[in-house]
Amino acid sequence: MDCSPKNFGFWNLRGLNDPLKQREAKNWVFKNKLSLVGLIEHKVREPKVPTMIKSMFPLWNFVSNHPSSTMGRLLICWNPLVFHVQVLCQSSQYVHCKVLTCDGQHSFDATFIYGATSYLERQQLWADLQHLCVITPWVVLGDFNAIKSPTEKVGGDRAWTSWMEEFNSCLQSTELVDLRFSGCYYTWSNKQLGDAHISTKIDRVLVNERWIKDFCWSNAHFLNPGVSDHSPAVVYLTASTPPRKRPFRFFNFLAEHPKFIETVQQVWRKVIFGNPMYCVCEKLKHLQGDLKKLNTDEYSDLSARVASLRLQLAAIQSELGSHPNDPSKQAIERELCKQFLVFARAEESLAKQKSRVQWLKLGDQCTSFFFKSINNSRNRNRISSLVLEDGSVTHDIELVKHTFISYYTNLLGTKHLTDYSGSSRVDQLVTRRLSHSQSLDMVIEVTDKEIKDTFSSLNPQKAPGPDGYNAAFFQKAWPVIGHEVTSAVKLFFRSGQLLKKANATSVALVPKIPNPSKVGDYRPISCCNVVYKCIAKILANKIKPVLPILIDPAQSGFVQGRRIADNIFLTQELMRGYHKHSSSPRCAMKVDIMKAYDNVR
Repeated sequence: MDCSPKNFGFWNLRGLNDPLKQREAKNWVFKNKLSLVGLIEHKVREPKVPTMIKSMFPLWNFVSNHPSSTMGRLLICWNPLVFHVQVLCQSSQYVHCKVLTCDGQHSFDATFIYGATSYLERQQLWADLQHLCVITPWVVLGDFNAIKSPTEKVGGDRAWTSWMEEFNSCLQSTELVDLRFSGCYYTWSNKQLGDAHISTKIDRVLVNERWIKDFCWSNAHFLNPGVSDHSPAVVYLTASTPPRKRPFRFFNFLAEHPKFIETVQQVWRKVIFGNPMYCVCEKLKHLQGDLKKLNTDEYSDLSARVASLRLQLAAIQSELGSHPNDPSKQAIERELCKQFLVFARAEESLAKQKSRVQWLKLGDQCTSFFFKSINNSRNRNRISSLVLEDGSVTHDIELVKHTFISYYTNLLGTKHLTDYSGSSRVDQLVTRRLSHSQSLDMVIEVTDKEIKDTFSSLNPQKAPGPDGYNAAFFQKAWPVIGHEVTSAVKLFFRSGQLLKKANATSVALVPKIPNPSKVGDYRPISCCNVVYKCIAKILANKIKPVLPILIDPAQSGFVQGRRIADNIFLTQELMRGYHKHSSSPRCAMKVDIMKAYDNVR
């Protein structure tokens, strides 16, 4: 059988004695090129298991938890040419293994789960998982027979229960999170019709922080249930990713280095011919290389430096305990402490910047927390697979890129100007207009102070645009670059023209739902250059006072002094009684504008 060492999975088949289910399980393994599988709730008697496995997966090894459960709940099978599996411990609800690929490239712990239907019995499973908790890469996968919150259930009683709290408490203690997944969100249903139908997410793939770090491209895909009432899951351990050059990014800690201002000044003294906007963009481009060199020379291997300095500081302080009056050791300790604080603060600053945690402004050093935030964010947002239009799943990164580009090219199209003959009639419908004095206020020249205050008000932690500079750079380097940047912004308000370099954006794809699998499940977010952000904010501040005059009161969102919740409450009142048969015939339409504000005249 052609199996790949990168894929493994599990499936609760609710009985595997039926030859049809055996064929379906075999086809599932063959089609998805699995080399390690967990067959859950198979219900096959122990004497019959070897014959069944020999028929389904010739030359494969297997282990069951029959010694711990006479019901035959868990059966772990693997290809010995691909994986070496060592069972470390087991119970009636789990089998815990050490897994090593035969090529020696990958090693991890895997725990296959079948949670008892009784929440009292599951309490023992939660305790066992906390006892098993390891610091090596760890994946916990299977049928937990538990959900984390009422949102993971459709139909039936959706009230919050104590056993949900127990499950969440176990996940917090073990620091396990859902591996990024696609496909079916609800993994089990009772197959009933109408109001009796219930669907839940009780099958899942959980991983620890070390797993996310070591197998950053891993992901899970939940398939349609087929002959079972549970969805089978496939875990893709790695993905082939072509090497790519990392774009320039300004790190905030560079601004604290004594050479930072000097580095900026050296570039800003260069003579570049062109208008102010062009000069600013070119100097920012030239500065990238110098800032990269500063980062490499002074802060390379930042985490390793912090760890080394911490050990050196501890060693010299131990020596000082034995020789407290030694002036040479005192001087060394002072210097090491100074260096350690510099690099430790830089490491924390970098972690904060990458984590994008906005709600934590000040506090003690939380580097571990920030790194966990970074890893969890990458786990959620990384796109390693995609469901294509024909329903097939691809893990080819180049095909994934091409699919996204093709989709947005068709959606957004290209610039196409049309001459609409009815423009004059449309103008007659516009009755809300600004007065002469209000119109003059719109074109008042922007002052230097207004531009500086706008740059100062920008969030320094926000993601940068294509040029790699965030607001923190402009705020720290303003004494050097402020005059030319101000001239560049003023040029736009005088000419109405914006250089393409300044207008360029990076598009980030943000998941709309917890398990994005298709192109339409992602929302494009534009990351703009800071100069563009400043211009846009100045324009917004000018327009904000007159928006209530121009926009109809029915538009309740995005206008100062109005609340979008007002229309939500209004809709709820209008929809009240729609379900009653005694009411008159009525209809409601929910319209989702796919390309809102695509064309603005």
